[in-house]
Amino acid sequence: MCSINTFLYSYRDSKDSPFPELTNDSAKEALEMLRTMKNDISSDDPSYVVTALPGKNEGISGATIIGNNVGIKKYSNDELKKNATITAFRYITSKEVQRKFVIENNIFSSILSIYDEEEVCNKVKCELFKSIQPIGRPTSKTNDYKTYSEEIRNYILENFLYGHETAEKVLQQVEDLTKTYYITINDFSVLIFSFIIMFISIVILISLILLLTRKFKPYFRTLSSDFWFLIIVGFILIIFFGFPEIGKKNETKCHFQFIMISLGLTLNLIPILHRLIINMPFHYKYTALFSNNKYTFFFIFLFFDLIMCTLFYLTPYSIEYKNIKDGKNFEICKLKNVYGILIEKFSFTIKFLILLAIIFLCYLEWNVKKTNCDIHVLVLVLYTDILILISMIVYNYIKIENYKMYKLHFIISECLCIFYVIINYSLLIGIRIIRGILKKNNDDLMFIKKINKNFVETNITKLECTINQNIISTEYLTTKQVSVISDSDSSHKVNSNYYTSAMEIK
Repeated sequence: MCSINTFLYSYRDSKDSPFPELTNDSAKEALEMLRTMKNDISSDDPSYVVTALPGKNEGISGATIIGNNVGIKKYSNDELKKNATITAFRYITSKEVQRKFVIENNIFSSILSIYDEEEVCNKVKCELFKSIQPIGRPTSKTNDYKTYSEEIRNYILENFLYGHETAEKVLQQVEDLTKTYYITINDFSVLIFSFIIMFISIVILISLILLLTRKFKPYFRTLSSDFWFLIIVGFILIIFFGFPEIGKKNETKCHFQFIMISLGLTLNLIPILHRLIINMPFHYKYTALFSNNKYTFFFIFLFFDLIMCTLFYLTPYSIEYKNIKDGKNFEICKLKNVYGILIEKFSFTIKFLILLAIIFLCYLEWNVKKTNCDIHVLVLVLYTDILILISMIVYNYIKIENYKMYKLHFIISECLCIFYVIINYSLLIGIRIIRGILKKNNDDLMFIKKINKNFVETNITKLECTINQNIISTEYLTTKQVSVISDSDSSHKVNSNYYTSAMEIK
């Protein structure tokens, strides 16, 4: 292990360069040279001379050093032991003791001035030790250095040096022993998904502007503008559900995935539930109460959801490290806390109950002509949502065995979220925008025509009223005249009768 480490270190570009990355060209060149030395240069002659290891460039070398660590316990309150440890440390690192180690035990010392002394140089090769460019063993890369060292020797010595594997493959295998792989934005598939999500988000936000315009506003009267805004915010939260998976894992990212999907569903479902309650075809005394207190109704559900999310955030999430033999290591979020699991299950149970309540209300309004089309579309959306949510929950319980499955899990989960948003947006909002675009006459023109029609009808009504009044007046005058004539005739008859009677009396 030390020989391999030293040889790789000798192939850095300069003295100040760090240990080369295992996947770059310098490491590959080092292994190829090691194979060349074994096959073409090596000798069976047992005599040899110790010298500095030649590197890729002149003056570049390498040497792995091992040593012992000396430390002082931080939390010790025994001053006597502390002072004794400090005294021992000073003694071991003193120049006199280091000189003794070099002369008697041929141990390398980091005090390079020792190698300028004639007494020392008579015993050891001072020029050799002065030219050493040391590097420590990679013990910090793993908690099990013994196993790590054995696997590296197996890959490089058996598979490459005495086998037929390529330098690229074995170096990648060595790299994978300690490297943790994450889903990154540099991955082509993740980059494509990011562009799709950003494009859908922009389209959704543009539609938010459209539904506030006069031309499209009549098509969104089903809900108030603020409720449409909340639904769109819910879409954005759900479609970005997978983004916390990108990059290195931490507890906050693990918690935020649940929070985003939970709040997103609440913002999507509650405005629709409220509308269906106040639009019930039957007369209920509480319908007006819900209608007049829509914000109170919404904030009750939102406040409950925020409490659930807060409690969930306070429960610990564990980052589980998956060490894959001959594969890529990765990390997953693992919820092991009982309270966290109960909160998660309870929250999603409430969401499904809300979905079922909405479906029940839809069937109550199924035959209402005024909302018949909207209700049928909404039921289709709800059934699709239930299938998607069930798929997400079931898929979340599939055990992830390797990095390919982990990446596939991310892609499928994000596809389900994108599909959810596209279906809901298209049937709830998109279809209304298309109707507004395809309509030949906009609502402003219809409104003007309606006003003109009302104006004409009003004038005709006024004219008819005037004519009717004239007719009534004429009839009234005629009747009055006839009445006068009749009265005159009657009077004449009376007078005539009176005159006749008078004549008879006489």
